[in-house]
Amino acid sequence: MRNKMFTFLVVLLITAILAVPILAKQAKDMQYTQYTDDAAKGKAKQFQTAAQLSATEFDVSSGSSVFKEVKTVSSKKSEKLRHNIKMGGLLAEGSATDAAEDTVSVKMEKSNGKMKLRVPQGQEVKEQARIKLKDLSGEEVAEIIADLDLLDSEENRIEKGQASLRSIKSLRLVSKEKQVEVTDSKGNKRMMKANVDVGLNYMNEDSSLDITTNNELDAEVAARFDNLAKKNKLRLGNRGGVMKVDKIGLKNGAEVKDAKITFKVEPEWVGEENINNVRIFRYDEGYSEVLPTEFAGIDEEGLLVFEGQSSNGLSTFAVFMAENISDVEDTSFDFKALKGFLLPLLIIVTVGAAFVGSMMKKEHK
Repeated sequence: MRNKMFTFLVVLLITAILAVPILAKQAKDMQYTQYTDDAAKGKAKQFQTAAQLSATEFDVSSGSSVFKEVKTVSSKKSEKLRHNIKMGGLLAEGSATDAAEDTVSVKMEKSNGKMKLRVPQGQEVKEQARIKLKDLSGEEVAEIIADLDLLDSEENRIEKGQASLRSIKSLRLVSKEKQVEVTDSKGNKRMMKANVDVGLNYMNEDSSLDITTNNELDAEVAARFDNLAKKNKLRLGNRGGVMKVDKIGLKNGAEVKDAKITFKVEPEWVGEENINNVRIFRYDEGYSEVLPTEFAGIDEEGLLVFEGQSSNGLSTFAVFMAENISDVEDTSFDFKALKGFLLPLLIIVTVGAAFVGSMMKKEHK
């Protein structure tokens, strides 16, 4: 009888141990699905909020008298995409000058450290103004989004159809993403998209951004990222893309308030098992950091979307596969994913052991 009880206990323990990896895989699959579902819900909420906000759109071409030249340069040989965006032409110190008849005379002004938007007489501007910036070919490369805060005096002038100046409550510049083919660190060709959403306190006359998207890192920056990964107990793997943002007349912490960095990569580069191992790194003048990185869903072309919040502003950004070293050392399964299963397993083993113990006591009697 004792041998039977011992065999029963051994079988119970082996069954529980074998069930752990299976449950871990199921938990990870559920986690991946939950990430995707949550991201989809977040996007739907975002679109709903945007639809509720009443916006007025302005097209500003680089050839107009109110905007300086914008260039888009792409090179297949060097796998590089470059957007040079000069915003200074939108600024007017004092009254706005009339533009050509086929352009919109939308201007921004600075008054006591605050930005204001000046629009043509009779032009209706609601809660938000979206200024589309286009390059010489007419392709949109960025958009300036101004949320407007009307003063009492401005509201009175609007009712009379006289208002042309609006106070800006918040100001953002969002670069347009463009697909780029890059070679990853393992030599594989990958499609990648990237863009930056910059929160601005205000702009200067010489304000400009030069955004380069490829997969190249300077040796010094790569070394700093390696050291930073070790300090954070991460092991850097394949690099999926790099976005370098050079700025003129826009200082981090002054004109630049914050930034959201978005990388879109192929699912094959990530793999659903590694969805939590993607990190966006930032480097700026000797300082490097790992940005809080989130999986934000899947876009219409099937690319996985990862977003990093850069509270310290603009600089050089790179997206990596970065595994936690403790996870790499124990790759059998993910303990974190088993929180919901450990208690039932413990109860099964405990009850089984108690049953065997009681049976053995009866046998002794």
